[in-house]
Amino acid sequence: MAALLFAGSTFAQGTSSKSEEAVKEEAMQKTNDLDAIVNLTEEQRSQVLKVFVSVQHQEASLETQMANNPEGRIDQDFINKTTQGQVMNDMVKVLTAEQYDTYKLSLKKQ
Repeated sequence: MAALLFAGSTFAQGTSSKSEEAVKEEAMQKTNDLDAIVNLTEEQRSQVLKVFVSVQHQEASLETQMANNPEGRIDQDFINKTTQGQVMNDMVKVLTAEQYDTYKLSLKKQ
C-alpha cells in the first residue's frame, strides 16, 4: 500500500535523468501496485500504464522548463499539482466508479 504514494510523492522525484526503460519499469510497478488494490482488467492495466508513462514524461518536460527558467511560474509545487491532477483526471476515465473510490480512499490513508 505504501507504494501507492505514486500519485504525488514519487512524481516529485523527476524523470529527466531516467532512461525510457526506467520510466516504463517505474510505471509498471505503479500499475502493479494499483492492480493489487483495485483488481484491474487487462484493458485497464494497459490504459493505467499509459497514464503513468505519460505523466512521467509530462513531469520531465515541466522540470526542464523549470530548469531553463528558474524565475518563471513553474516550480516543484506546480509540477506536483499538475501531474497529480493529470493522474486523477485520467484515472476517473479508466477506473470504474467503485475502483476510483477505492483508489482515492487509499491515497487518503497515506
